[in-house]
Amino acid sequence: MADLNVKELETQLGVVCKQIDDIQKALIAMPNDGVKKSELEKAVADLLVKVEAKMNASSPAPDGAKVPMYDFGKGLEPVSLHRFLKLVALGDTKAIVAVSEATEGAAVVPTMFSNKIIETAMNASVVAQSCTPVPMTTNKTDVPNISTDVTVDWVAENGAITIQAPVLGKITLQLGAISAVVPFTQEQLQDQQVDLTAFWQNRIGLKAGQSIDARILEGSTVSGHIANGVKNIAGVNSTTFTKPITPDDVIDLLNSQLVESYHTNAFWYFNRQTLGILMKMRDNDGQSLFGSLINGFPQMLLGKPFRMTDQISGTGISTSKTSIYYGDMSNAWLLEHTNFRNMTVEVSNSATAPATGASQQNAFLMRQKWFRFDLRKGYIIAVPTAFVRGLNVWK
Repeated sequence: MADLNVKELETQLGVVCKQIDDIQKALIAMPNDGVKKSELEKAVADLLVKVEAKMNASSPAPDGAKVPMYDFGKGLEPVSLHRFLKLVALGDTKAIVAVSEATEGAAVVPTMFSNKIIETAMNASVVAQSCTPVPMTTNKTDVPNISTDVTVDWVAENGAITIQAPVLGKITLQLGAISAVVPFTQEQLQDQQVDLTAFWQNRIGLKAGQSIDARILEGSTVSGHIANGVKNIAGVNSTTFTKPITPDDVIDLLNSQLVESYHTNAFWYFNRQTLGILMKMRDNDGQSLFGSLINGFPQMLLGKPFRMTDQISGTGISTSKTSIYYGDMSNAWLLEHTNFRNMTVEVSNSATAPATGASQQNAFLMRQKWFRFDLRKGYIIAVPTAFVRGLNVWK
C-alpha cells in the first residue's frame, strides 16, 4: 500500500477519533452492568489518547520540527516546554532523553522549542540576517586568511610577469555561548494553568537577538575578548568626531570606504537617537536634508539603506556620545556548532547571584529553581576593512 501523506493520515485519524467518540457516547447511554462496562470505557479512553498522540506526532510544527512525545503511563502524550522544564527540574533523565537528549550534564531543549527561540533571535537581530553563517565541528579552529593579496596584471605575450606571492595569515574561530538565566518558583512549575514558558521562550529569543547586535557592533573593550565588535576591532576605517556631527561628516564617512565592492550590500547601523540627529540636519536655507514631516519616515541615507538597533550605546549628546557604522555585514561570520545547534538547559535550586537593589539573590531561600539556557554561538569580523565607523557622534 502506498504511504499516506500527513494530510491523509490526519484525515483518517480524525475519522477514527470521531468513531471512538461515538462509541463513548453509546457507552454512556448503555445500562450500567458493572465491571464490563467500566473496563470497556477505560479501553476506549486509552485508545483515544493513543490516537490523539499519534495525530500530534504526525503533525509537523511550522518550523518543521515535531511536538516531542512521551509515555507517562497512559500512552504517548505531547510534551510542552513547561512540562519539559518540570522533567529537567525533577531530574527525570529517562524522560528527558526520550523527548530530547542530554549532553555534558545539560538537557538539550527539544528541537521544536529551541528552533522557535533561535528563529525569534535571528528575526530580532538587525545584523544576524546579513551575517554569513559558518558551521563548526569543534569549539575552536584556525582558518587561513590573506594578509597580502595576490596580484593580477596584463602583460604582452612574451612580457615579464611581476610576481607578488600572497601572504597567508590565520583567523581563529572560537565558539562562545549566548546564555540566559530564568527563575521559576515551585508553584509556577507545579501549576499547569499558569504556563510562563511561552512568555520566557519569546523573551529569551528577543534578548538573544539583541545580544548578537550588541556584540557584533559594539563588542567589548576588554583586551583579547572573544567579542571585539566593529567598534573596537583593528582594521576598520574609523573617524572620531571632535565636534557636533554635520552633513559633510556623514558624506565623508560613507566615502571613506574606498573599496567599491564593499558598498554593494552595505547598510548603515545606528540607534534612534542618531536618526533624530540626522533628520534635524538642515541646509543653508533651513530645509531638512533627511526626511521631513511631509515626506514621512526616511528609508535611505545617501542612497544606502539603514537599520536601527537600541544595542548601540549613547544618546547622541555631548556627555553620551554614540556611533554610526557602515558596511557589508556578510563579512561578519556567525558561528555555530554543527553538533549542538539546539539550546541546552541546566537547573539549580541553590544558585546565588547579585541583584539590583539587593546584595544577593538565593534560589533556595526564595524557593525557586533557576534554569540556565545556553546556545553555542560565536562570531568574528572576518574582513574588518569591509566596515567604516564614526565614533563620538553627538549633536
